[in-house]
Amino acid sequence: MIARFWAIPLPERTQQRLLEILPGALTWLVLLTPVAVAFAIRFNDPSALWILGAGASVLDFYWLMRTAVTVTGVRKSLRALQATATVDWWGRCQQLERSLPAGAPRPSEIVHCALIPTYTERYEVLRATVDALVAQNFPAHQKICAIITRETDEGGIANVTRLREELAHNFRAFIHIKDPLLPGVVLGKSAAMSYGGPVLKAACDQLGLDPKTTLVTDLDSDFRLHEQYFAYITAEYCSPIPVFLNNIWRVPAAVRVMATATTQWQMFLHQRPHRLVMFSSYTQALQLLHEVGYWDSDVIPEDSRFFWKSFFHYGERLHVRPAFLPVLGDAPRARDYASTHTSQYNQIRRWAWGATDIPYVTTRMLRHPEIPVKLRARRYMNLIFNHLTWATLPLLLFFGGLQPVHRVHRDRLVDRCHPDHGAAQHRAAHPGRSPRVPEAGDVAVVAAPLGRPPAVLLPGGGAGAQRHPRPRGADPVDVRRVPRVPRDREGVTGSTPIRFTQRSLGGLTPSTR
Repeated sequence: MIARFWAIPLPERTQQRLLEILPGALTWLVLLTPVAVAFAIRFNDPSALWILGAGASVLDFYWLMRTAVTVTGVRKSLRALQATATVDWWGRCQQLERSLPAGAPRPSEIVHCALIPTYTERYEVLRATVDALVAQNFPAHQKICAIITRETDEGGIANVTRLREELAHNFRAFIHIKDPLLPGVVLGKSAAMSYGGPVLKAACDQLGLDPKTTLVTDLDSDFRLHEQYFAYITAEYCSPIPVFLNNIWRVPAAVRVMATATTQWQMFLHQRPHRLVMFSSYTQALQLLHEVGYWDSDVIPEDSRFFWKSFFHYGERLHVRPAFLPVLGDAPRARDYASTHTSQYNQIRRWAWGATDIPYVTTRMLRHPEIPVKLRARRYMNLIFNHLTWATLPLLLFFGGLQPVHRVHRDRLVDRCHPDHGAAQHRAAHPGRSPRVPEAGDVAVVAAPLGRPPAVLLPGGGAGAQRHPRPRGADPVDVRRVPRVPRDREGVTGSTPIRFTQRSLGGLTPSTR
């Protein structure tokens, strides 16, 4: 694609590598641009450093507006969640059964398959996930549970065997898929789903199920479906909100904050369907799954990659609809405090890593002219913007808020106090005229650095005698040395030497000790 656009004969692997570098390069460009601008201004015109402060203020204002919009969307989704949970969705399915026209798919024909990949998951966690499937307000003969384990995961195989013995009678079928880890795959959830999808399709064909009325839910092994999820999806056919709150009080505070923020962000996106992308767990028809080509085995994030595969296959016919029922998941938790934070960091990095999605999407944007240009541009800009702001906005806000904006004002005042400052201003305003030399008896106000009141030249005290006014009525006199003025012209009398040893609000207080 790059070679075609720029007329540069680059090999396909080189193009792919350049596109993989693009997300990181854009991130570093955004982060280093303020630093480069700051150095350029500081070495050329330090008085223009206010530009950085203005930029930080604009960024803060944008973040404030974005936060307000996000909070509004979260509140709307929360109200929708509460309203949806009060509806008897199986009763509504029965009403649809009687009112649907002839030939339309009926709720009694819908079969739900939960496809669950797992690796070294504890039995208690996996049991809770399957128990949530058993508790669904949906007929047992319309539910299928399929669990994927690796052939080398002996503990996982034992857990699935135990679950089959205890709970298989609650499902139409209980399928155990053993992944052999074919050569060339990238170990992860997507590779497991890539192998398990066709196996599930073959099992459903043996059961005589219609792919159009068979819905497959990609379900993480630590996710618990709401008890009305299958009935709700049957009536609405949507994508749920993941809520990472199962173990919220058993993880460190920083992990709790991240889990809550992730949940709220997904709640906000459910108010923006045009930006919504499949995330973590979702439901689609088995026919769509088969036509798209299942999941890919060469990536780690299977959810976003599957969305883009579906998008380029169906174009504007693809719609991701939000489901306002929660799917309760676990926040990252490991064996100790440090490992828990490491697990959380790895999860965030996996979500924010754009080196897989951006090259994949970029190389296909111009290959599908059948998709409207406006739709492609909007989806692509959202992809780039989300990955870019995810990695840069927090750092820019943090360091932008630490900018010493007052430093510019202080430097300007210090420069103004320099003995040559007045002469330079006079020469600039009156070219060709020399400035007048102050004489004894003149009264003038001299600018001082921040934190010190201006000094006033005392009449009759000579060029070096100054008084600093004190607050709250105090009226002591401070005598300071004026730069480049000989000591014998300061007008200071007496043989006792003056040392500056005490600092106060009014300046340096003379001491004769």
